[in-house]
Amino acid sequence: WYQRRVREAVVSTQSTGHYYITNNLSLSMATIRTRKFITNRILNRRQMVVDIIHPGKANLSKEELKEKLATMYRTTADVVMPFGFKTDFGGGRTTGFALIYDNVDVMQKIDQIIG
Repeated sequence: WYQRRVREAVVSTQSTGHYYITNNLSLSMATIRTRKFITNRILNRRQMVVDIIHPGKANLSKEELKEKLATMYRTTADVVMPFGFKTDFGGGRTTGFALIYDNVDVMQKIDQIIG
C-alpha cells in the first residue's frame, strides 16, 4: 500500500523576517504542507508536492520556502529546490513541487545532465 506522509508547519513572521513554528493561525501566518512524498534513490533525492496556505497574505518567497523546508526535513537550504508554484484563483493557497537532494554534489551533477 502507498504510505501517505504529510508534514505540516505553521509559520509566523516577525519584523526580523525569521520564521517560527507555532500552533495557532492568524492573518500573519502561513501553513506549509507536503504530500505525495517519494524517496528517489536513483537520483539521490526526495521529491514532494508542497501546499502553502496563506490566507490574507502574499506568497512566501522561494528563499523563505527553502529555509522552512530545510528545517522541516533536517537538511540545509542549499540542497532544496522548489519550483512550479501556482496560486489558486482568489489567492490564499499555492501549490508547487520541491526536490531535496542528498548533497550539493549530486544536485550539481543532476542539474548538468538535465539543464
